[in-house]
Amino acid sequence: MDYTGYKSIINFYDIVRVETNLKKSDLPDEIIDFSTKAPMAEEYIKEKVTNWSELDSSFLDKFNSAVIYKTCLLCIQIAKNRNVKSKQLPTIKIEYNISVDNLENYIQENLNITLRELGVEMVDSFSMFSITQ
Repeated sequence: MDYTGYKSIINFYDIVRVETNLKKSDLPDEIIDFSTKAPMAEEYIKEKVTNWSELDSSFLDKFNSAVIYKTCLLCIQIAKNRNVKSKQLPTIKIEYNISVDNLENYIQENLNITLRELGVEMVDSFSMFSITQ
């Protein structure tokens, strides 16, 4: 498979922002490039898909998607921090957090599905049973 890095994924940064519901001002390319974001996501996927370099090129899109989903999960805290809203009432100011847990679960499930499609055996973290197809 001819994978040359996350920066070569077409529209990588924009896709990460769309998946996390963030604007470029909230999640600039420089933050996505932090060693704890996209580079770490890429290494994680390469560790999970141990035969990634031997995969047929038809798996490239799935591999790219896995890197994108893992990057999104590593950036999701930024979305959580940005979802604090406030409302001023006559006598009190209320601040509340809009939950992004459903978004996080959605991205995690997509990552799990994509990893299974790439042949990764997943382990359910609650029961520690192996889940295979």
